[in-house]
Amino acid sequence: MAGAVNKIVNYTFRLNGAGQAQSRMRGLATAAAGIGLAIAGATTQLFMMANRLTQNAAAIEDFSRQTGIAASELAGLGYIAEQDGASLEALGAGIKRMTRTINDAEDGLQTYIRSFDALGISVDQLSGQSVEEQFYIIAEAMSKVADDSTRAALAQEIFGRGGMQLIPMLDRGREGIEEMADEARELGIILDDEVSNYVFVPLNKNR
Repeated sequence: MAGAVNKIVNYTFRLNGAGQAQSRMRGLATAAAGIGLAIAGATTQLFMMANRLTQNAAAIEDFSRQTGIAASELAGLGYIAEQDGASLEALGAGIKRMTRTINDAEDGLQTYIRSFDALGISVDQLSGQSVEEQFYIIAEAMSKVADDSTRAALAQEIFGRGGMQLIPMLDRGREGIEEMADEARELGIILDDEVSNYVFVPLNKNR
């Protein structure tokens, strides 16, 4: 638990740069680690405080519930989207539109079946996959489209109006996206699974 608490503190202040509050938060983290489970209520307050200071954490949790993608996975995707000039909001909206597009294609809507055919993807390849796996399959296919106008049109058809913003991220392909997310986790820039469990589970219980 101590490790997760310290990671939350580090993550929160790397985003917010709150120097004075950092000292206070570290004090709380040390106390929580020493006392342990007996003060679970106090540590929950710590997590909620960190969350309030980190707007991205709240947005990630919301989009996680809306898209079905794990918070830690979405944190990585959101970080990459922002590095590539998009936003977490554009990513979340794009993924939600993507799932609707896939559902429409599964229902036989030819417009979207043709979009996936243009990427060399069959609807059967996407059906039954997790949302993040669907995103990776499409990103990998998009990265191989050579013509800029075709890539832009397909991005908008599949991801909606904000699809254009996601093109630089999609151009990385699956491997490039996964590698960048792994590097960011190793550097502590984004939440890993351990920290996500401590941050988002208490928040969900308090909804």
